[in-house]
Amino acid sequence: MVILATKEFNLMELGETLVAEPESLIGKKVVVNLFHLTNDMKKQNVKIHFKVHQIQDDKAYTEIVGMNMVEAFLKRVVKRARNRLDDSFEITTKDNIKIRIKPLIITKNETKGSILAALHAKSREFFTSAIKESTYEQVVGYMLTNELQKKLRDNLKKIYPVAVSEIRALYKLS
Repeated sequence: MVILATKEFNLMELGETLVAEPESLIGKKVVVNLFHLTNDMKKQNVKIHFKVHQIQDDKAYTEIVGMNMVEAFLKRVVKRARNRLDDSFEITTKDNIKIRIKPLIITKNETKGSILAALHAKSREFFTSAIKESTYEQVVGYMLTNELQKKLRDNLKKIYPVAVSEIRALYKLS
């Protein structure tokens, strides 16, 4: 049975599997590197999590249930004499889908706690307003094009220079 990606990736084939009962495939997860889906080397540090939700005509159709950064990339971007800000919180999208988002912010230089607190508060405020006005599909599209990350950096650089503003992980909860 062929497992297909979502329409964002033009129903690209993710792989094949042998199953006795096709319905037993529903709920199974497949993790794929974004580079393999887009052939863009800049996106090799992101893994996309797909979940099979429908079987039709000997094809398994998936939905995106999450994405996360590769650990090796995170270790490479975090350097000495810089501050790393991690966060994790839940937000509900416009179409009532609950997601967990985990942003990662790295400052250009080491800084005071008050500035870090301001960056933390501003990033949370940014994501809350941006995601509440968007559907889940739109949020995934923004993530794939790095649109949210660029807007976040633009908002945060008014407070303090930011070297990295990425979304470390995003998971669909409902």
